[in-house]
Amino acid sequence: MNNAVQVFEKVEYTEIVSDKSFFEVLKEEWELYEIDQKKEELLEYKKAYEEEPDKNSFNAQMIETFIYLIEEELK
Repeated sequence: MNNAVQVFEKVEYTEIVSDKSFFEVLKEEWELYEIDQKKEELLEYKKAYEEEPDKNSFNAQMIETFIYLIEEELK
């Protein structure tokens, strides 16, 4: 099952058990989903950075920049 379907199903359930509208819940759940995606992306970049043998290479510098930007966005 893809992630969008999981978000949608969670929204339907939350709407039933709360006073929030479908669209309010959808917005909240989608924001949480996007944060989770960014955290996963950050972990992938960190892993790639740790595996990079030459810390002075262009790829390592780009990965370090992506890690910084994603961490700042998650704050």
